[in-house]
Amino acid sequence: MKPNWKKEEVEQQFELNSKELKLLKHKNDVNQLGFAVLLKFFQISGRFPDAPGEVPRNLISFVADQLKISAIEWRNY
Repeated sequence: MKPNWKKEEVEQQFELNSKELKLLKHKNDVNQLGFAVLLKFFQISGRFPDAPGEVPRNLISFVADQLKISAIEWRNY
């Protein structure tokens, strides 16, 4: 996955749709964020990240903002 994304690209590629949000409904905050980030990463890259640091911070923040969860929770996943 590329390390730098433009704002428009992030919004287009990492916007959670209603079906994805439904999958997250019964998970706690940490698991919601982790699951959502990994789902979007997989959709774009066709694989899961090798390490947590492989996911660009702005992507984690964008997903966290949609879920109204602190991006810091990514560290706890």
